[in-house]
Amino acid sequence: MKFEPTTIIGAFVITPEKREDERGSLTRVWCAKEFAEHGIPMRVDQAYSAFTKQRGTLRGFHYTDASHGEWKLFRCVRGSLHLVLLDMRPDSTTYKRHEAFVLRASAYTMIAVPPGVANGYLTLENDTEILNLYQPLYEAGGERGVRWNDPAFGISWPFEPSIISSKDASWPNHQ
Repeated sequence: MKFEPTTIIGAFVITPEKREDERGSLTRVWCAKEFAEHGIPMRVDQAYSAFTKQRGTLRGFHYTDASHGEWKLFRCVRGSLHLVLLDMRPDSTTYKRHEAFVLRASAYTMIAVPPGVANGYLTLENDTEILNLYQPLYEAGGERGVRWNDPAFGISWPFEPSIISSKDASWPNHQ
């Protein structure tokens, strides 16, 4: 696997090595040893698959405060999406900075997200599915959020979302 640091401290773009032959392909998407060697002390405690029917659906921004130690690993397994990371760690040198990525099922690229960094994504195609691996177990009490269009961050999305949950639309602006 190839690990590339992002502009958000502690986050990585991870490109698995795909091996192909006449039968198809085999791609390793998880190796605890390789992740640890790159400073990602993640183990997998839970996995979620999020399927989104319609292009233009926005999910996020979601995060837990850094004290919960929540690592996330994202991979698009069907369709494509525009993923944005937003650093919400006040003690980080990249605090309040964001970076965007396009994840496509065909590319196999993954994004590792450290504790205290928010994530939000906009689906670019109908029938998009993302696989999320988490550590530790989800705790509702630690959940935080930021409104997707909070002017404090100046985030550009590829187009205006057409579907947003009432929960995600009601996150407050950052103070």
